[in-house]
Amino acid sequence: MAAKITLTGMPTGDIVATANYFRFEMEEGGSPAPPKGLPVASVMTFTVLVSTKAGKKLGFPRKPAHRLLVQGELVADLPLSQCPGEIGVIAFKVEEILPKEAEPQSTPVASVSPPPLPDLSAYPVVPLEQIAIPDAFQRTPPSAQRTAELQAQIRERGQLDEPLVVERTVEPSGYLLRDGYRRYLIARQFGWDTVPVRIEPDANASA
Repeated sequence: MAAKITLTGMPTGDIVATANYFRFEMEEGGSPAPPKGLPVASVMTFTVLVSTKAGKKLGFPRKPAHRLLVQGELVADLPLSQCPGEIGVIAFKVEEILPKEAEPQSTPVASVSPPPLPDLSAYPVVPLEQIAIPDAFQRTPPSAQRTAELQAQIRERGQLDEPLVVERTVEPSGYLLRDGYRRYLIARQFGWDTVPVRIEPDANASA
C-alpha cells in the first residue's frame, strides 16, 4: 500500500508543463529546531506531479497566489528527469489555501424608537361586559404565539394598538364584536373594564 503524504507551501521553482501532467518542487521540513545531535534542521525537497486537468483548474503553469495544500502518494521509482527532487509525490488533491477573510467590524446598531402610540381618544369607550362574542370567534381562537406577542406590546404601552370593531344590537349586551377578538381576550386577561371601540353600522340593517 502506497504511503500517503500531505504538503503545504509554495512551489520553489517554475511549474513545468508536460504532455500528461504539471511538475513543480516543494520543500517541507519538520520542527524548526533540529533533533538533538544534528547541527541543522533537515528539509526535504519533493517533486509534485499534478494531473493536467487538476493543474489547469488552478491556473498552472502560472504560479499560485497562495500556498498550496497537496495530498498525494509517495513514489520512489520515478526517473530523475521526472523527479529532480529527493522524493516524488503523485498528487490526488491540490488546492490553494486561501487566507481567512478579516472579520467584519461590527456596526453599532442604531436605537430604534418604538412607533408612537395611536390616539384612541376619538373612539367611544364601552364596558367589556356589553360586548357579545359571536360563536364563530369562540370556535376558532387566535394563535397563542401571536396573542402573547401582542399582549406584551399592549402591556408595555398600557393601551390597545387599535379599537375593537363592534356593531350595535338589540340584545341586552348592546354590542356584537365584528373584529378584534384577540384584543378583546387580552383586555379581559388584563382585567380591564372598558375598551375603545369603533361602532360599525348593523350589517343586517336595511338601507
